[in-house]
Amino acid sequence: MSRRAASPDPSSAAGRWPGLFISRRTLAWIIHQPPGASPRLLKMRQQPDASAWRLIALIVWCLAGTSGFLSEGTSGMTVLPAVRWGGAAWRLPLAPRSAEALAAVLLDGTSEASAGGGPLDPERTVATLAGRLRSDPPLAIFAALEYLRAVPSAAATAIELDELAVWLSDATERLWLDGDRALAAAEPPTPAAFCRWSELYARTLCQPVEQWMDAAAGWLEVAGPQVPATWQNSWPRLVDAAEEVELDAEAEEALPEAGVAGPGYGEGSLDLSRLARTLREHRMLRDRFATRLQAEKLQSLRQLAYGLSHEINNPLANISTRAQQLAEGEEDPQRRQRLERITDSALRAHEMIADLMYFARPPRPRRSRVDVAALAAMVVEEVSPQCEALNIAIRLRCLDQHNAAALTVDADRDQLADAIRAMVRNSIEAVGTSGAIDLRLSRRPKRLRIDVTDSGPGLSDEARQHAFDPYYSGREAGRGLGLGLCRVYRVARTHGGGAAILSLAVGCRTRMWIAAS
Repeated sequence: MSRRAASPDPSSAAGRWPGLFISRRTLAWIIHQPPGASPRLLKMRQQPDASAWRLIALIVWCLAGTSGFLSEGTSGMTVLPAVRWGGAAWRLPLAPRSAEALAAVLLDGTSEASAGGGPLDPERTVATLAGRLRSDPPLAIFAALEYLRAVPSAAATAIELDELAVWLSDATERLWLDGDRALAAAEPPTPAAFCRWSELYARTLCQPVEQWMDAAAGWLEVAGPQVPATWQNSWPRLVDAAEEVELDAEAEEALPEAGVAGPGYGEGSLDLSRLARTLREHRMLRDRFATRLQAEKLQSLRQLAYGLSHEINNPLANISTRAQQLAEGEEDPQRRQRLERITDSALRAHEMIADLMYFARPPRPRRSRVDVAALAAMVVEEVSPQCEALNIAIRLRCLDQHNAAALTVDADRDQLADAIRAMVRNSIEAVGTSGAIDLRLSRRPKRLRIDVTDSGPGLSDEARQHAFDPYYSGREAGRGLGLGLCRVYRVARTHGGGAAILSLAVGCRTRMWIAAS
């Protein structure tokens, strides 16, 4: 992290006053200078009392820089949701760039619900959010206090910023929907509060992350009552596991040496509460439509499956039985081989009908504690000889391999193994020869995710939308025909999750997620 000494920039007329043209950067630079810093500064002051000049400069900066705040409206755009404890509420500022990162989290959550990740990358979104936590102290303080409220056992413990970013990415929508009423009811912070927060920003950013919670009371009391000592003693500590943290350009320029007083607090940002409400309504409408469509589809499949079971299974049984009888007394090897092929084809047709029945009416899962990492390793071991013969490199990665409990869930072991096996076999068939398959397991607070990424051909938008439909042909894209991915979808749904297939720049990623407590 480099710190540059910057001179005042009088060219940017952000703050204009009758007879006085001076920028907010210049005023902020004046505020941060000690008495007698330079002859030039003394000439600018023309005031014997340095503290009085600082007060005048602070007032002018607030009036000039925040004249448009109240006209834009501060509720829901310039502050985070109220932090509540013991019937009292405190407010913290929301920087525009932090609002953009949180908006990306909201949009990414909607995309993942519909397409297992959508056009946005969840991992990149969480990494961006972690970067904002490192660059925006009030956002980190807000997240830590809300985490404590959601997880009381975290009192007086240490929380890593990366872990906090993962939690915040899952809780963002709930926090902004829950905090909407508090935002509407509370009085908006005054311009002086935003000025004070900007000063605290520059000071706090110079401190290690581990000391930010020590300064949290000062942040909260700017726009709230005095912080109770009982509550303060239960606050968690922030820890940054990164060896070297590089602040973004905005945070770096906000250091006192750089002469900028803050990251744009009070300048108005995205209305995250309104965005969260809109996305929730959109998701509810989409889910209702998808539920109705799926119900109609399953009803049609049940009728088809029952008809096929009655009309085709009986003839298939007769064909298989007769072929086996003829094969027993046949001495000609070629004729015996042909009869055995007839028997195998009849059994395969019977299995296809059974798979269709499974999709239309899947059995109730028999749940037990399942180590998904061990289950995935078993599947990889099963297909390894086939992959070696086809020159396909297959790899299993567990992002939580140091925490075995994180990858252990209540599920039907056989159904889950069938789903993972179907995902891997679909990738093997897509790759063909000389390629790579990556099987990855990861845990989120409320779900376990299984990703199978391959280097095979991609999918068109139409093929991706119908990838989980029974017997939808994906041969033109190099994908198999049948009920393999349909089985994955049904297993995921019976376990409280879902499935999606994503077309990447190179290859495809099949994603399945299940509920995990």
